[in-house]
Parts: sequence; C-alpha cells; structure tokens
Amino acid sequence: MSPVAEDYPVFQVRKDNIVFSIRLEHQRVVISVLPAHAEIVRQLLSVELKELYSMLESVRTARSARELWTLSAADTPAAQSGAQSGG
Repeated sequence: MSPVAEDYPVFQVRKDNIVFSIRLEHQRVVISVLPAHAEIVRQLLSVELKELYSMLESVRTARSARELWTLSAADTPAAQSGAQSGG
C-alpha cells in the first residue's frame, strides 16, 4: 500500500495483478476497484479487517491484564515493605 499524495488521503494497493485504491471522503472510507476484482478485494479486506479487529482486541485485553498485574503487584510483600521503608 502506498500513498498517492502526501496531503490527500488516497492509497493505492497492489496484490498480484489486482490494483485498487482506498480514499477518505467526508469521514467515509471509499474503495475503488475494477468490477472483475470486486469480490476478491471484498474478501481480502474482510480478512484484513478481522485480523485488525483481533489485534486491537488483543492489545485491549493485554492492557487490561497489565493494569490488573500492576495493581496486584502493589499488594506483594516486597512492594509493601518498600513503601513502609520509604523506598
């Protein structure tokens, strides 16, 4: 995927012999593709969006787990003795 222009939100995507563009138009993502490749591009984007969603969900879950770990780590005897000794 490569930007078409620096100041214009349009990207051109190439996969094998398929080329399509992705652009932002008034807060909508618009995909332009030849009709012959529309179904393939739809499937490709569907898979990629599912992967992106899965990755973002993993990050959210990991962040929640890290916050829980940080809270529970503060309750350990070492952390409490360090707090009592001023360290």
